[in-house]
Amino acid sequence: MVLVTVEEFSGSALDIDAPSPHSLYKALRINTTLTRLDLTGEMIGDHDLRTLSEDLKVNNTLTDLVLSNNNVGDGGAGHLSEALKLNGTLTNLNVEDNNIGDGGAAHLSEALKVNGTLTNLNVGNNDIGDSGAGYVSEALKVNRTLVYLDVSRSNIGDSGAAHLSEALKLNATLSYLDVGGNIIGDSGAARLSEALKLNATLTTLDVSLNNIGDSGVGHLSEALKVNRTLTDLDKSKDNIDDSGACRLIGLTLQRNLGSFSARKVFPTSRER
Repeated sequence: MVLVTVEEFSGSALDIDAPSPHSLYKALRINTTLTRLDLTGEMIGDHDLRTLSEDLKVNNTLTDLVLSNNNVGDGGAGHLSEALKLNGTLTNLNVEDNNIGDGGAAHLSEALKVNGTLTNLNVGNNDIGDSGAGYVSEALKVNRTLVYLDVSRSNIGDSGAAHLSEALKLNATLSYLDVGGNIIGDSGAARLSEALKLNATLTTLDVSLNNIGDSGVGHLSEALKVNRTLTDLDKSKDNIDDSGACRLIGLTLQRNLGSFSARKVFPTSRER
């Protein structure tokens, strides 16, 4: 007899077009080898997450769970949150491109305050808004494991950026923060810049595709004069003119900022 050990599974490998793939979820209770489960685009909703979350509470092997491009809302985020409070193995959770609002962000944030294993969280392309960013920020102030956070394309403005900035002043583990594709303006950039002057762990910050202009660039530039840990700053496709771009590039040359290139502030002819 040949025994097959399954460590990774993608929902697309099976036909799970039934109302809900509960049989697959329940397998998590007894499976002792699966480490990655990818259920991208499987029309999973809040009711499905109730079952999956119950099984996550007892599973002790899964480290990577991908639930992107589904129908997960605030209720489903609440179920996931309860599981994260008990699960001790999951390190990567991707719930991008769902229907999670500020209520769902509040649920996930409560879990982040007590969870001790999750290192990567992607909630991008949801609608958590400024209040949701506020909830996440409160969690970041006490969380000691998260190193990667993606809240891009989440309708976050200056107020949300201010919340995140306060968290960055206290957080000592986060190294990657993506707030690209939001509606952050110069005021939000100023608040983020104040945090960069104090934060000593962040190495990558993506603020591309926001509403940051030359004034915001000025604030970021001042922060870069002080900050000595940031190696990758993406400021592409924002509302800055050539003088603002030159200011950042000048600081880049002075500081030798790892991945900050001229192309990121001067769009190519194809991108214009």
